[in-house]
Amino acid sequence: MLFTYHYCRSLEEGSFRGHTSDLLFLILYGGVVMTLLSILLYFNLTIHFLGDALTMMIFYVWSRRNRFGQMRFLGLFVVMAPYFPFVLLAFGFILNVSVAQDIFGIVTGHIYYFLVDVFPKHPNGFKLLDTPKVLKRLFDEDETEHYVAERPDDLGDLDEQELQRR
Repeated sequence: MLFTYHYCRSLEEGSFRGHTSDLLFLILYGGVVMTLLSILLYFNLTIHFLGDALTMMIFYVWSRRNRFGQMRFLGLFVVMAPYFPFVLLAFGFILNVSVAQDIFGIVTGHIYYFLVDVFPKHPNGFKLLDTPKVLKRLFDEDETEHYVAERPDDLGDLDEQELQRR
């Protein structure tokens, strides 16, 4: 639970700043897609509680959007953030723990990341997955795009007040 809270908060204060409806849509998307996947794969894979998968999905999206971040694993190894979900997955294999929920979360998070952050930036790309306008109106948000830093020193066209808030 603490893991979910920490990375949801980090996403909301980071790449989803001022876009709470998009964060809610991420969580709703994850819940719906993972529920449908678990129903479709019910005969081969019985997962009854998808909370861990939702946590892994949120963590995966956070790790992809913070690709220059460094994480410590067991206080011994430093791993770049985009690779950390796979380190946790490998650690689960080593401990002989069921990793089906982690795989669900990573796959769902990767689909979201690809449809929202990668595909629209391709030359012929367009937005395939967008937050419904109802959610945007519910949170009274404007239609501005998210800002995700390309490198740690990339601050884009932020004004002086925005720099002071960070």
